[in-house]
Amino acid sequence: MIHHADARNGVFVGRIAEQDFLLNCATRNSDDLTVVYLHGMGGIGKSTLLRKLAGDAMVRRGKVTEIDLAIEMFAFSDFQAEVLEALAVEDAILLIDSFDRAQQWESWLRFVLRPARLGNALVVVASRVPPDVNWRTDPELSGTLKVIELKEMTDGEARTLIKENGFHHAEIRGLLDLASGHPLALVLAAEMTRRRKFGSGPVKPDAAFNGAVLDKVVGDLPSRLHRQALEVCALAESANEELLCYVIDGEVDEVFSWLRRLPYVEAGEKGIRVHSLIREVVSEDLRWRDPDRFTLLHQKIHSYLLMKVRAADDPGAMDAARNLVHSCRETRTRASAPVCQEASRFLETDYEPEDRDRIVGLVAQREGPESAAAVAHWLDRQPSDFHVYRAVDSGELVAFYGLLHLEKSDPDAVANDPVIAAIYDYVDRHGGMRDDGQILVSRFQIDLGSRVAPSGVVDTMQIRTIVEWIRSERMIWSFVAIRNPRVWSRRIASIGHPLIEEFPNLDGAPLAIHGHDWIEEPLGGWADRSIFGKLSGKSPRGDQGGRRSAGMSRADFRAAVREALKNLEREDSLERNQLCTAQVAANGAELKRILSEAVTTLSRNPRNRKHFDALYATYFVDTPNQEASAARLGLPFSTYRRHLTKGIEEVSDWLWHDRLSSGGAAR
Repeated sequence: MIHHADARNGVFVGRIAEQDFLLNCATRNSDDLTVVYLHGMGGIGKSTLLRKLAGDAMVRRGKVTEIDLAIEMFAFSDFQAEVLEALAVEDAILLIDSFDRAQQWESWLRFVLRPARLGNALVVVASRVPPDVNWRTDPELSGTLKVIELKEMTDGEARTLIKENGFHHAEIRGLLDLASGHPLALVLAAEMTRRRKFGSGPVKPDAAFNGAVLDKVVGDLPSRLHRQALEVCALAESANEELLCYVIDGEVDEVFSWLRRLPYVEAGEKGIRVHSLIREVVSEDLRWRDPDRFTLLHQKIHSYLLMKVRAADDPGAMDAARNLVHSCRETRTRASAPVCQEASRFLETDYEPEDRDRIVGLVAQREGPESAAAVAHWLDRQPSDFHVYRAVDSGELVAFYGLLHLEKSDPDAVANDPVIAAIYDYVDRHGGMRDDGQILVSRFQIDLGSRVAPSGVVDTMQIRTIVEWIRSERMIWSFVAIRNPRVWSRRIASIGHPLIEEFPNLDGAPLAIHGHDWIEEPLGGWADRSIFGKLSGKSPRGDQGGRRSAGMSRADFRAAVREALKNLEREDSLERNQLCTAQVAANGAELKRILSEAVTTLSRNPRNRKHFDALYATYFVDTPNQEASAARLGLPFSTYRRHLTKGIEEVSDWLWHDRLSSGGAAR
């Protein structure tokens, strides 16, 4: 057994600062402090720390009273009696553990623990939830109360704990990544490793490990709705009420308030985020327990996030894409955390002409003269296609990125950039370009902080690229040109961009080109294969691609949706609609059903309710004209028209993803 569990007689690892602080309080070296409130998620080490304090305090100070509400259930009157009896002793030390099980007694306990009633006693309370705000604002507790949140062990502490129990260096990294610094999880992971004899690779949690963490850390949940909400938050990188409302059928206001109060949930600027250990365990347990629901929730989450990428403003689109990318990663524990944290250290800005010499010089230094000449050509010709990343603290350029938007073959571009010349040649040999089409090329990715390893700034470049792929209305082809293909090629291929060309020696180093044909595999099919298929382990739904000749532009698709809604009750008109021709629906009856489903989906989000009302009043209720529909809704005609237009756009966007993921040919 891991020694950390035996705090009195075994080896106690870590928490040095907390140990010293509590012992100083117990030996009266800490002035006026009389109440310490420890809080943190289950299994984080609160009880172990209290047992260590109890042992040390008995040696130095005498009588210590311990009340553990997880072991013994108290009536309120019995709890009152126990507390008051303990405090009646001179120089009393009272340790109350698992107070979250009796949080309803919080007001009484706070009143009793005021200094005037405590005398020279020390009281330490441990709970999974923090004290309510009244503890911090009570003037009588000012200066005598210390609130401590117990967080994960540091890497050093966790390594020491593992080594103390006989694990070798090769096994440590996998245990650290799985447990994310959580002491109880380290214990359970170590026992699982002994059972299953893992090697030096990743340690995957088994059903016994997941069940133990759920039992000891998560505990019982109030209802099925609460469980489903936690599962959604575990599958998404972060969540807000709007996401929950989209995925879950039912009112989520109270559930969201419950989620944000959980000890293993952190509220931030982008919503709430579940602790990495709990995300991994809840997700894997759901995958094992109910694989169909695991798949369904992932589909709904990804559908929502794709919709947000398409519809949100630029910062919102980047946030949604980042959530989408990170929610799709197989392992989302401590190993990938630094990449996410780095994103707050730099800003993405537009390219400025004064950056030119610096960028050209860096490319010459990093890659060579041929690449430097190419980047100079594109900076002069298409400066708006470049993004510059600057350090938040200094404003210094730390990285830059070129995402080129190209039209039909251009002799000038071919002459100045051998990579673009190879891309045009490939496109010509594989179907060519439409007159209104566009090629997107991720051409230059320079991070001054890292030559090969993933980093926060490289992550942001790749997320920017994905946003462009999802939002583009004219894109026919996309390509990614990468240095260090040995490091990056597998990752790029995993997002639907197979290797198509290699330069074994461009400026003295290899360069690889990966590409995707968005006519052969539209957005929905790409998302199914690169996102949904990878996570579920199943093949994507339907066909992998459509027919080039049946391609539709985004604008044509939206116009076809508008026309179909106008003729919803005329099946013969629906049969002739482009959406049937492009294989979005097999016939008019199916198209009517699909449109009705899309409008109903819109109604589930309260923020879209007014758009749904305009659509319903116009196309699903027998009214003579749009003026009558506006009057029925009690809206000025201009407001009604704005809501209707927005509703048509949202239905079109939903269909663009949802139906094309079944293999439709529209583009």
